[in-house]
Amino acid sequence: MYSFQADPDESGYIDITILLYDGPEVYHKTISDVQAQRTDLPVDITLSISYQADPGEIYDTNGIPGIQKDEATAAINDYLLYEIINKQVAVDVINCYFDI
Repeated sequence: MYSFQADPDESGYIDITILLYDGPEVYHKTISDVQAQRTDLPVDITLSISYQADPGEIYDTNGIPGIQKDEATAAINDYLLYEIINKQVAVDVINCYFDI
């Protein structure tokens, strides 16, 4: 869940661009239909983003079946260092590495 404030433009609209990190890919999504009731005050915005994908497929970047050590390490780094995936996704990738 992400919360932030945004200032609407003179017509009351707020454009939000979201970068979705999906393993080796980064997807850009722009939400442009957010309209504020007032243009003179910042707007509090809270976003909750979720999508379903197989973590094993996301982190399998070398085409070799299954998850290799470097791919599992990438998932652990994404969880612990970069905080771009949640714990469950990291665990799912590690389970694929150990073929569980």
